[in-house]
Amino acid sequence: MVRRHLTGGVRRARRYEPHLTGKQTAAGVVALSMEQTPDQIALPEPADATNTAIAVYWRPGCGYCSALFRRLERNGVEHTRVNIWDDAAAAARVREATGGNETVPTVFVAEIPMVNPSVHQIMAAAMKWAPDAVPAGYEPPTPILGRLRRA
Repeated sequence: MVRRHLTGGVRRARRYEPHLTGKQTAAGVVALSMEQTPDQIALPEPADATNTAIAVYWRPGCGYCSALFRRLERNGVEHTRVNIWDDAAAAARVREATGGNETVPTVFVAEIPMVNPSVHQIMAAAMKWAPDAVPAGYEPPTPILGRLRRA
């Protein structure tokens, strides 16, 4: 599909492909879309599989970060919060993971970076790479189509 829009009085066509979900933004970084389910995520192998912590890189005033923190706490997920405005090295790590931007929340699970993931996407990565970080009794969500087929 091609969407046309005006830019400075010149008509330009830009390719719009709604079927593409998730993209590789930098080496080893997977940007996730809301259309993906946790089982569709293809995560790269972590460089250091011994790191089992979930680290959330955030900044003050970020509504997406606040929402993610509420969801993590509601699900009982232990995590470390790193404020990128207080730590220059953390800001550099986020820029490296996001292709030069300071996009937050950026979550690292066993050194696997994820940009603005859902709690279930974080848990899918944690179940594979950091099983100690998964709360006891956590059940991955059943896709809506699976629930409809059972009914």
